[in-house]
Amino acid sequence: GTFYIRFANASRPQQHRIIVVSGNGFVISNQQHLIIRDLHLRGSRCQIDLTGQDCTRNTIERCLLMHGGQRIWLREGAHHNLIRDNIMTSGFVQSETFKLRASDDMRGGLMYLIFKYIIGPSRSDDVGVHVLSPNNVIKDNFILQGLIGIYAFAPGLECSGNVIREMSSIGLCT
Repeated sequence: GTFYIRFANASRPQQHRIIVVSGNGFVISNQQHLIIRDLHLRGSRCQIDLTGQDCTRNTIERCLLMHGGQRIWLREGAHHNLIRDNIMTSGFVQSETFKLRASDDMRGGLMYLIFKYIIGPSRSDDVGVHVLSPNNVIKDNFILQGLIGIYAFAPGLECSGNVIREMSSIGLCT
């Protein structure tokens, strides 16, 4: 139940503004060279939200990100960030309804219909990594059980080594 933050530049926590926001887990706005590592987040609207023109050269790695609408969101302006070695899921692994019964039994269609009833017909709201900014790297992640694995509408994206499975809509949308 304890959350530790270590500042690499030896600054004191009192020098930083750390707040709890409604809806999203971490909103990182116009920050550079941050590393988010070995963190387990679940239940927020978006676990990690990077935004702003100066939000660059940040790394998100070895995290377990579950539930919510989007696990990682790289909004307009966030560029040259690295997303690697994470596990991202909608969190249906233990659900009796969506649990895998055989290798060819994904139950994706049922999951998709339930999400559409909840979210509505206008869009697919569940995304592992949502990329709206150019020049980011998404590699070696395990993305499972959701609607869309990676939703990337920005140039200069390096996307490699990811395992995307059990999606009920689209694995990779570019």
